[in-house]
Amino acid sequence: MKQPKLYNLAAILTVLAAVFAASATAQTPRLRATTSQVRTVLNRINSETATFRQLMDSAVPNGINGANREDRVLDLISDLDGSIQTMRSTVNSRRGVGIELTDLLDKAAAVDRFMSRNQSTTRNRSQWNVLKSDINTLARYYGVTATWGPTVPAGQASTPVYTGTDYQLRSLITRLESRTNTFKRQMKISLNNSTVDNTNREDSINAYVRDFENATDR
Repeated sequence: MKQPKLYNLAAILTVLAAVFAASATAQTPRLRATTSQVRTVLNRINSETATFRQLMDSAVPNGINGANREDRVLDLISDLDGSIQTMRSTVNSRRGVGIELTDLLDKAAAVDRFMSRNQSTTRNRSQWNVLKSDINTLARYYGVTATWGPTVPAGQASTPVYTGTDYQLRSLITRLESRTNTFKRQMKISLNNSTVDNTNREDSINAYVRDFENATDR
C-alpha cells in the first residue's frame, strides 16, 4: 500500500514543482514602460471594459441567437474585469506582475473567441477592437504578445479521438480527479506557508487550481 501513496506524492510534487516554476517565470516579465504609462493604459482598459459591458448587455439579446449566450458573454466580460482589477491593484502596490498579466490576457482571449464566433453589432465590435488595441499595448509594455487566435467557427472544432476503452477512460478520469483534489489541498497548505499568503498572487494561483478542478469535474 505504501508504493501507490509514494507514487501519488511524487506525482503531486512534480506538478507542484511545475506550477511554481511556471509561476516564477510568469512573475518576472520585463517592464518596458514607466509605471505611469502602465497605469494610464490600465485605466483606459478599465473604462473601455465598462463601456463594452454596457453595450453587450443591451445589444446581445437582439444580436446573438442561442440559449444562455448572453449570460455566457457577460460572464466572460466579468471575468476579464476581475483580472483587470487585480492587475491594477498589483501595479498600484508597486509589486511585480506575472500571473496577473497572464490571467488578464487569457480572459481577454476568451472574450475575443466569443466575439469571433457570434454575431454582434458593428458598434460592439468596434468597441471591442479599441479594447483589444489597449490590451495589446499593455502586453507590449511587458515585452509579451497577446495571443488572440486561431478562431474556429462554432461547431467546426475538431474532436479528439480517444483510442482506449470506456473503462480505461473512466479509470483515468477518476485517478485524475482524485489527484486534483489532493493537489488542491497540498497547494493550499503550501501557499498558506509561503511569502505569497494573503496576496493577490495567492488568489490568482488558487483561481487557476479551482478552474482546473472544475474542468476535471466536468
